[in-house]
Amino acid sequence: MEVRIGLVAPYEGMMAIANELAKRRGVALLARTALLEDAAEAARDMESQGVDVVIVREGTEVCLRGALKIPIVPIRMSGMDILRAVLKAREISKKVALAQFPRMHRDIDVIRKATGCDLTIFEFVRKEEARHKIEDLRGKIGVLVGGGLTAKMAEALGIKSVLIETSAHWISDAVDLACDIAIARWEERSKREQIATIIDLVPSGILAVDEQRKFSVCNKAAERILGTSRDKLLGNKDDRILKKVGLAEALRQRETVQKPVLARRGSFFCQSVPIVIAERVCGGVAVLDSTARIESMERTIRVKRHLETDKPKYTFNDILYASSIMAEVVKAAKKMAATDFNILITGETGTGKELFAHSIANYSLRRNGPFVAINCAAIPPTLLEAELFGYEEGAFTGAKRGGKIGYFELAHSGTIFLDEVGALPLELQTRLLRVIQEKEVIRVGGRSIIPIDVRIIAATNAPLLDMVSRGTFREDLYYRLAVLRLHLPPLRERKDDIPVIARHVLKQYGVDKKAMEAVLSALEYFTDYAWRGNVRELVNVLAQLVALLPQGKVIKTSEVGHILRRLLCDRGPTIHKLGDKDEHEFLDGTDQIRSLATVFKDIEERVLKELLREKGLSKVQIARLLGISRTTLWRRRKKWQGPGDETSVEGPSGS
Repeated sequence: MEVRIGLVAPYEGMMAIANELAKRRGVALLARTALLEDAAEAARDMESQGVDVVIVREGTEVCLRGALKIPIVPIRMSGMDILRAVLKAREISKKVALAQFPRMHRDIDVIRKATGCDLTIFEFVRKEEARHKIEDLRGKIGVLVGGGLTAKMAEALGIKSVLIETSAHWISDAVDLACDIAIARWEERSKREQIATIIDLVPSGILAVDEQRKFSVCNKAAERILGTSRDKLLGNKDDRILKKVGLAEALRQRETVQKPVLARRGSFFCQSVPIVIAERVCGGVAVLDSTARIESMERTIRVKRHLETDKPKYTFNDILYASSIMAEVVKAAKKMAATDFNILITGETGTGKELFAHSIANYSLRRNGPFVAINCAAIPPTLLEAELFGYEEGAFTGAKRGGKIGYFELAHSGTIFLDEVGALPLELQTRLLRVIQEKEVIRVGGRSIIPIDVRIIAATNAPLLDMVSRGTFREDLYYRLAVLRLHLPPLRERKDDIPVIARHVLKQYGVDKKAMEAVLSALEYFTDYAWRGNVRELVNVLAQLVALLPQGKVIKTSEVGHILRRLLCDRGPTIHKLGDKDEHEFLDGTDQIRSLATVFKDIEERVLKELLREKGLSKVQIARLLGISRTTLWRRRKKWQGPGDETSVEGPSGS
């Protein structure tokens, strides 16, 4: 920080003392000798050179009032300085004249008594006035005591003179005060410039008025918005602008006023606030923001909140498996995640496509970016385009004010997951293809091109290649989405995973260890069940099973098996023929259980008939071979025997 002060001195000796003092303080001193009217010109020249404060002797200060915008520090001329000069003059002559400015010192009588000389006092303001009075005194006095100007004039007229010299400590006090003022002014100016720069950098328009309703602040933004020059506005009143921005109302009502403002550069929202100190209104501030900027800020905040909260929820550690086939799938998925290519995940419903999508995103280089998931089948086709790509205000009936950002924009620098991608209508497939190719979106109803950087993970349980051949899915879009393909096998092809998944689910449901082992043992008897809903169905069945398990006693595997059989058998038939070698039709899924029961019953019936036809075998022997009682043998044969059956059986009392 460089502090600069000026000194207008009446004589050279004062300059020498001031220079030495300024050097000690480490400040720059610009010093000149000048008197009265010439002092004002010298001070103005110093002001133009950037000095922060000017030092002058007490009398010269009178000539500078109103001439400068910077502070003036006067050097006192004490009675002791005058007394010292008068005593020196008395040694020359007892007839002494003292020249001074009006009302400069009022202790002249004390000086007269102390010196015992005939002291004549005259006052002046201007040079000519001083010259005339000195000329009038010629021949009447022996010596003149005064400042630099009057001393020189006296010498020129042949009158001896004594210069009133200011004591060094008064000069020192003035220099110290000038330095303090200069430092304070520099700090104030620095802060003012900082504030002005900050206000000018603010994109909002800012206006401020003082107590007289004169404008004290107008930043560049306000200048542009209002179409006015701030040089003309600052320091002046403009009732039209005060009323337009709501400041007049805010100052009058002593409360904040918010109102829309229509200006040359569009529509704006203005907030005007009065400044009240000690219940007195001493000014006000108005802030103008364009409605477009406010809407943009709102969208930015919404996106930021979305990015902070929408992250991939799952990792590969959340995928439960024990089978080798799933180990290979996970290994392949991790390799795919390490690239930045689009991925198409296929598989039946409930195989965990979304779980893999989250895990891939969490394993990729975009793991710190946003993860946006959208189910293409869950949103009506009429709204899907607007949701994916966003829309501008007024794009269609019911569009939100300010428009809406689309999912692709939200996913910028991250990953977007398009579940059930096969549900996309053809016209939207075309739009999606262009977004993938050009890496940019245009909102519905908009014209601005918005660049995006997004990785796409798509998933489907639909046969997309069949859809391509039927013309219901674009072939070029298919190959854009399926740069890498990951197929998830159904649960029936990885039955080794069932116990692992079941154990995890049962643990989550709070099932105790013994009951858990009973459930896992019972599941082993249903290895032929197809699990059409895959993991989702398994979880659903286990939830129902846990709800139906008896409480408060040790649960047997047979009890669990009975409940499980009933749950699986209640899921409805879907018939599939196994082939010509077997005359029976087996039911896929839950109905395989029913078909197995039918097979066992048929086999038992055939064996029983053959044994009954055998000669030499008694009913007791047949029952013993089958491991049943004679009564059970009779009851079953009675039930299976139809009209016209050759085989007969006696009642339970027969041999």
